[in-house]
Amino acid sequence: MVHCLYETGRNEEGARYIRDYMRGRNASTPMRIHVWWHYALFELYADNIQEVLACYRIGIRRKTSLRSAEDLDAVTLLWRLALIRPQLDLSAYWRSLYQDWEPYLEESWYLFNDFHAYLTYCQVGEYGRADALLDAVLARGKEVPEEMVDVFLGFRSFTTGDYADAADRLARSYHRSFAMGCSNAQRDVVELTGIEAALRSRNYELAERLRESGRIFRHRSPVLDEYAARLAALRTSERHTQGVLK
Repeated sequence: MVHCLYETGRNEEGARYIRDYMRGRNASTPMRIHVWWHYALFELYADNIQEVLACYRIGIRRKTSLRSAEDLDAVTLLWRLALIRPQLDLSAYWRSLYQDWEPYLEESWYLFNDFHAYLTYCQVGEYGRADALLDAVLARGKEVPEEMVDVFLGFRSFTTGDYADAADRLARSYHRSFAMGCSNAQRDVVELTGIEAALRSRNYELAERLRESGRIFRHRSPVLDEYAARLAALRTSERHTQGVLK
């Protein structure tokens, strides 16, 4: 039901549905953290940022075990928050999250989990650890599609501020990101990051192509309307620059 509401862009209805569903349930509720992640996603696209932060602290980071796999959803929610509201200081959240993912390098075994650990390492500037993890992934003996390597390296480039490289890598690979597993909702972070990278590198053509060929902009929401406005502003700016050059 939650995925259906997400896929049809019904953010307000989705948030209300989860609030009603979770009322009276406790920490033993199956997939509790993931259900709250879906709630936070609905609120994020509706631009209810304080609600998202509260959900992160109370619903998603309130773990039932020390396993790093319980932090999968925390990583990409925090990443989305950083994309959409870059003025937020999330550094303390990232450092706390890194402490839980730090041991994962020694137990790397599954690509989806690897991706989240890698993001966390890059986000806190632990690039040596991130590179070692990617080396371990490639050395496991299982074939890793080239597109998935691009996804990893694209996110790395984004954290170093090389937005042009990030946009190029993610634009040519996000349609193949299903190789890591998980749901459409979870993989949408790849497309969203690609669009943000294209905007920051002022590559209007690429940003527009991602918008037209991807999933994110199929529906309206306050946050997605902001992206559309930024894209329109970039288009106007590019046209003005071309006119001046002529």
